[in-house]
Amino acid sequence: MEAMSLLGILGLCSLRDVKYKSLQTGILLLCASIGIWLHLYFARLPLMDMIGGMAVGVVLYLCAHFSGEKIGKGDALLVMVCGIFLGLWETLLLLWLSLLLASIFGICVMKLKGRGRGVEMPFVPFLLLGYVLCLYAWGGRIG
Repeated sequence: MEAMSLLGILGLCSLRDVKYKSLQTGILLLCASIGIWLHLYFARLPLMDMIGGMAVGVVLYLCAHFSGEKIGKGDALLVMVCGIFLGLWETLLLLWLSLLLASIFGICVMKLKGRGRGVEMPFVPFLLLGYVLCLYAWGGRIG
């Protein structure tokens, strides 16, 4: 249930990120509320693990703030939502894999299209792809 919920959240947010290059804070807060409710109902993760997963998003949010939003604050809030669903270590794994995929894609775009480093690209589709790869690798369950 939680895996499919997060997959749906990432899918919808990916579409919005590609189309509008922004994420709505209200939707992310609703998703966080759903994640917390599911956590309290199913109690799959220890509370400290969920808080640790959210902390990954908090650190990313601070990086976004102090870097002049080189990475979007909405992306950081979405990572925080992922942290609620996945916990600390799985969120770190998802973030690492997503950054790796985005880097590979960015290098390919730079080489093939001759573009520089200043090109903006949406990050949420890489979170979605990373999550799908993790689900596939662990037989439909991560976390």
